[in-house]
Amino acid sequence: MRKYLRIDRKACVGCRTCQVTCSLAKAGFISQGESAVQFEWKDMRQAKWRIAVCLQCRNAKCVDACPSEALYRNEMGVVCLDKAKCTCCGDCVRACNFKAIKTGLDGYPVKCDLCHGKTYCVNTCPVHAIKAIEE
Repeated sequence: MRKYLRIDRKACVGCRTCQVTCSLAKAGFISQGESAVQFEWKDMRQAKWRIAVCLQCRNAKCVDACPSEALYRNEMGVVCLDKAKCTCCGDCVRACNFKAIKTGLDGYPVKCDLCHGKTYCVNTCPVHAIKAIEE
């Protein structure tokens, strides 16, 4: 079984509620730098943006790239980070083809771990543009 998030980019209105919710869940405060939801404006006048979240890839290059085995797959198939093992080398960030992992304010990678099954962003999206998928 694999669990991941899917974003309907046509339904997304760019409100960034998911990003705020994620940073609150992960860090306890609102910060774009601490959110696992990547949001980037491409053209504000035309309301175009890029939004990305970890796809929990079957062949996760981030996991393969991690020299300290700090990234691992849990029982739900979700790629998680063990900060105690992480050396903050950034190899996982560079390995992700989808730019869905970034370096947080503390130097550690920030990536979606589905809030350990709680998927707060799914629950707070006002237009239901984010779905939790199990396959």
